[in-house]
Amino acid sequence: MTAAVFRLSDVSLDRSLGSSVARIEREHAVALCDLLEDNTFVPIGHEGGPYRLDLALADARLALRISTEKGTHVISHYLSLAPFRRLFKNYVLICEGYYDAKICSSPERLAAIDMRRRALHDGAADLLRRQLAPKAAVDKNTARRLFTLIYVLLMRDASFGDRLVCAEGKPLPDKSSNQVPEDECGIPENEGQGITAPRRTSTWTAV
Repeated sequence: MTAAVFRLSDVSLDRSLGSSVARIEREHAVALCDLLEDNTFVPIGHEGGPYRLDLALADARLALRISTEKGTHVISHYLSLAPFRRLFKNYVLICEGYYDAKICSSPERLAAIDMRRRALHDGAADLLRRQLAPKAAVDKNTARRLFTLIYVLLMRDASFGDRLVCAEGKPLPDKSSNQVPEDECGIPENEGQGITAPRRTSTWTAV
């Protein structure tokens, strides 16, 4: 008897959304390659895959459609993005700062920003694992790469920034201002991640 296979063999993002931002598409390509090379994905109550996963946006929710490689439907699930709002806002800010800092900052400063970015990414992956748990079990690395793909999907959506404004009451900073507000630089402490980081005012040169 062939052992059950609990992994993703294909992941696709909503094709109606596209991006002209090269670095976003690079992140998409790298995360997808890493994910398909090594992942653990276990739909609750299913006998085994491999599986295909389709990701799309549906209002303020993430639509997940899981099927087998042969196309047999396994489960469809709508995941609320509300618990991720603060995380996504901070992740967008710190990624912008990271790429801006690559141009003119010292290696030490770049490493410090990258460390905070990775910590925020880890926290987001932990939250994603908990939110998915009733429907599918994933390991940490799978969750990290799935979060990157969700980030790419949201960044492709032109209305994403507007929804963050409505959710948080503050717009994303204008890159031309060269200044990221201190409150938005730190890693959020109220998302249940158990992650804290010192907050400091940072000046990031805009491209």
